[in-house]
This record gives sequence, structure tokens and C-alpha cells, in this order.
Amino acid sequence: VGTLNLYDSDFKRLKEVYRIRYVDQPGKDLVVFDPNDFRFITWKNRLFVLDKKGFAVKIYDNDFKLVSTLERDDYILRKILPGDQEKMHWVFKVSLKERYKFLKHRIKFPDTFSAIRSLKIDSDTLYIITYKKHRGNVECFIYTPDGEFIRKTTIPLKSENILQYYPYTIHN
Repeated sequence: VGTLNLYDSDFKRLKEVYRIRYVDQPGKDLVVFDPNDFRFITWKNRLFVLDKKGFAVKIYDNDFKLVSTLERDDYILRKILPGDQEKMHWVFKVSLKERYKFLKHRIKFPDTFSAIRSLKIDSDTLYIITYKKHRGNVECFIYTPDGEFIRKTTIPLKSENILQYYPYTIHN
């Protein structure tokens, strides 16, 4: 189990905010690109949590009170294609080496990627990066940290593999 906890300045645990089961559970399917994956970032006493449903980011204050929910109800998820599955199997073959032959029968894929791949914040701007690509660039939605939509664009991020980008940051 993985948990996200809220602590005070003396590191006293105030509350458990979120709990998920680890992806790799003995005897269970290993779901790749799991839409229930939990990701978050913090910024200026705000917590930005990817919601499990569609394109949604919940924004909490430092007491973990919901400030707002940023949603795009019309967002169409990118389908996971056989080529995506092959690339993921390659990552497992390289990274897990000998363990891959014991795990490969447990690897399962949902029908679609989750809506949001990652979140970044810079200069009072929230960048929401998706799994969609356009002419080699990655789809990105730009918002204020309060959830006001600014614009949609693409950015030239390069992938090391289907799971991760090469190290990058966003500035201005």
C-alpha cells in the first residue's frame, strides 16, 4: 500500500490524505498505465492531486480542504494500441531482465491511457501534460494554479521510453 499523509511542522502526522494499492501485488494482474495511478505535486501551500476519473485535478489548501476541481468533461482519452503494448513489454524486458519471464503473463493493459501524464508548475503556471502527441510534440494544457484555463499547446518533450521522458523542466 502507498499512502500520502499530511504532517505538521513537527512531523506529527495529521491525517492520511490518500491510499492506493501498489501496482505489483503477488498473484494479481500487473496493470500497466493504470488509470487509478496516484500522482500529485505541491506548490505554495497547495496540493494538486490527479483524480482517478478522466481529466481532473483536485486542488487542496494546506489543511487539505478542497479549493477547486479542474476538469475537462469533453476530453477524449488516447487508446492504447498494440505498438504501445510492445514498447511497454520492451521496457520490462530491459529493466526487469530475468524477472520479466515470470511477470509477462501478468501484464495487462486498460483500453486507454489515463488523461493526464504529469503535472508541472512554474512561474505561477500549471502545466498539465497528457499522453497525446501531435507531430512529435506532447499535448499540454496550461492553467493558473487556481484552475483558470489559459490555453492548450504542444511542447517538444522527448521520451526515453514509453514510461518516462528524459529529464526536463518548464520555465516561463
